[in-house]
Amino acid sequence: MRDWLKNVLVTLYERDEDNNLLTEKQKLRVKKIHENEKRLEAGDHPVELLARDFEKNYNMYIFPVHWQFGQLDQHPIDGYLSHTELAPLRAPLIPMEHCTTRFFETCDLDNDKYIALDEWAGCFGIKESECLSRGATVLRLPPPSLLSACLSSLPISALCLANSCLSSMFR
Repeated sequence: MRDWLKNVLVTLYERDEDNNLLTEKQKLRVKKIHENEKRLEAGDHPVELLARDFEKNYNMYIFPVHWQFGQLDQHPIDGYLSHTELAPLRAPLIPMEHCTTRFFETCDLDNDKYIALDEWAGCFGIKESECLSRGATVLRLPPPSLLSACLSSLPISALCLANSCLSSMFR
C-alpha cells in the first residue's frame, strides 16, 4: 500500500506538464523522490525483500504518505479522515477489498471512527516523529463531534483565535 501511494504520486509528477496536478512545492519534493528512486521492479517479491527495500528507501515514503493524507482530508479539513473522506482511496482498490477493509480498520487505533495523521502514518510504517518533522503541518484537532461542541461554547471573539490555538489546546 505504501509503495502504491508513492507510485501514484510519482505518476502524477510524470504526467504533470501543465495540468497543475501538483503544486510547485509538491513537484520539488516528488522530483527528488523520482530522481533518487531505487524501487523494486513490479512483480511478486518475498516479504523480506520488500521490507529491506522499505528500510533502504524509507525517506521516499514519508512525503507520499503525508501528501495522500492531505489530499483526502478535505470535508472538513480537520486533521482527521472520516469514512467518507477515505472513499476516493477505496474505490480504485475494490478488487483488493478483502485486504483494504482490514487495513483501514486497523488504522483507527483508538476506534473513534476517524483516522488521525499519526494513525495514518503508523499504518504505512512511518514513525509519527518522522512524518511531523518533515514539514507535515496538519492541524491536530479533536474529532469533529467534540470540536463542534467545544467551538459552540466559545464566544465569537474566541473563535477568531481558534485556528491558532486549537492545536495546542488538544495535545
